[in-house]
Amino acid sequence: MTVRTVGHAGGHLPEGHTANECGACQEIAKDNARVFIEQTVLPQLAALRSNVSGLNGVIIPPPWVTEFDRRAAWQPQTSEFDEFTFSHGDLGPQNVLIHPDTLEVCGVVDWENAGFYPEACAGQWAVEMGSYYDFYRDEATFATLISLLGP
Repeated sequence: MTVRTVGHAGGHLPEGHTANECGACQEIAKDNARVFIEQTVLPQLAALRSNVSGLNGVIIPPPWVTEFDRRAAWQPQTSEFDEFTFSHGDLGPQNVLIHPDTLEVCGVVDWENAGFYPEACAGQWAVEMGSYYDFYRDEATFATLISLLGP
């Protein structure tokens, strides 16, 4: 299950938990996801660097980009040094898998938007749907981030 589905109707609860504890399970899952992302995922991805944006010369922009900029193709950028850091591209509660019994993170899925992007783009992630969708409301920040992806 994903962070997004923990504690919702029809979702699995750890042994001994009842439906009244769903809110507690959600908070535990979100906290576990937040710690895992901050202490494991982001540092590992930040260590992966490139002097070419995208992945193998192809850029598949994250959904928060294509919501505002629907250009048909994105041209990779190059740099003299490894200024691009690897980013998941769509790191939200719908893409973080949680073990149904332990509520620990057991995986991160949906890497189709992953690639080497300007470091500022790596900060676009959330473990709560409200925060995730807040990204889409901040048009000024998105305009800045999109400008970093190229002309």
